[in-house]
Amino acid sequence: MKYIDSLIEDCKKAKNAKPKRSFVVGDLAELDGINNAVYTIEDLSGNPNKTFADFVAYKKRDERKCPKANAPSKTMYVGSSTTGIRKRIEQHQGDGHAAAIAYWLLQQTIIAAQGDSSVLRSALGSDWKGKLSPVLYLLAILLTLVAAWSAQLVFVFVAILWLVPDRRIERAIRHDA
Repeated sequence: MKYIDSLIEDCKKAKNAKPKRSFVVGDLAELDGINNAVYTIEDLSGNPNKTFADFVAYKKRDERKCPKANAPSKTMYVGSSTTGIRKRIEQHQGDGHAAAIAYWLLQQTIIAAQGDSSVLRSALGSDWKGKLSPVLYLLAILLTLVAAWSAQLVFVFVAILWLVPDRRIERAIRHDA
């Protein structure tokens, strides 16, 4: 019972806790040095019901592990970290080339949820790097069957392609705000 009592007490403290700092992240480098944190991922579309329905539909496709779908809410996910918040947020995006594909899927879901007037859609424009990267990753995967060194070259090329940070979304959010 001591464990349960301790857990209940921790929940009461958490319920009454106030944020020490709150911000919207434009670049993950802003999170460097923050080890202990509780964070939220929130719906910015203004339509939590549609976002929830889109999430439930995505979850049913069973392409990726997702948290339990509870109910429509502006707060879509609450998480915590004790080892580095940046690493934890990167885990939400995926690893390596899977991160690029996961990020692209997330973009497409947000754009579909927000419709033709999507700020994200206008920020991305033609998004040639975003469209080219998954194609190159697929090519690299196929090249491993022929010559592994050529696949490695393709992966390095994509990494170099994205070496310069993409600031389109940050500019669009600042302009829209």
